[in-house]
Amino acid sequence: MITLDGKRLIINNATYADSGEYTCKVKVDGFGTSPSETVLFWVGTKPKIVRHKAGYLLRAPRGQKLKFPCRATGIPPPKIAWYYMGEKYGLDILEAKNDSDFRVYGDGSLEMLHFRADMTFEFVCMARNVIGEDHINVDLSTPVKISVDEEVRAIDGRNLIVPCKVLGSPKTDAIWMDKKRIYVGNGGRISSRKNGNLEVDGVLLGDRGRYYCTSARDDPSQDRLGGVWLNVYGMYVRCSAPLMKRNVYDETSYSIYTTLH
Repeated sequence: MITLDGKRLIINNATYADSGEYTCKVKVDGFGTSPSETVLFWVGTKPKIVRHKAGYLLRAPRGQKLKFPCRATGIPPPKIAWYYMGEKYGLDILEAKNDSDFRVYGDGSLEMLHFRADMTFEFVCMARNVIGEDHINVDLSTPVKISVDEEVRAIDGRNLIVPCKVLGSPKTDAIWMDKKRIYVGNGGRISSRKNGNLEVDGVLLGDRGRYYCTSARDDPSQDRLGGVWLNVYGMYVRCSAPLMKRNVYDETSYSIYTTLH
């Protein structure tokens, strides 16, 4: 019910049907009508995305068709738009074109037809109406795989480089851990490099053991470990010919050739 008390507009038990423009006009006898004032009045509730309160993480292999659900309630019914936070597609996905990799459906869901590595990063579902807005983030990634040798052999005293590659999207760096599973820095005799290599400056016999290569993603649940066993061998000298008794005089030089192993 809408009533007037001479100064105020009173709406009792307002509903969405009462939404709209209301104009106030003041008429003074003998002086005409003063300028009017218009107010836009909305009754409703701000959008609320249901089912996913704080977003979610989706991991999938390449080439797969994916569908992201996004349902929202609100009065008036909110409109849903999807945003892509990567560099390739810009900021907004509003409609599905014939050459698009995406489809947006009436229930608010977004479908990706052919997932590729360059489509990773973050998607945002935004629900809006005149009262307000709500959103969720969807992080998309491929599973992490560690590529590293199972065993390497090194010689005492020599330098060693052990490569490691972290496969998956978005791309992340490889980090090494020592035998006690403590992260290795990049400034010591044993160091973890940005290119994924474990470098040892002068291998020692005590370095023997298992070392671990892992990923550096923000979500620890995605981390994987790749273990490599380091065997260290001492260096010894072996003569290339059987030992024989030699008489060496001052005027004569004689050489014994050896091979280092």
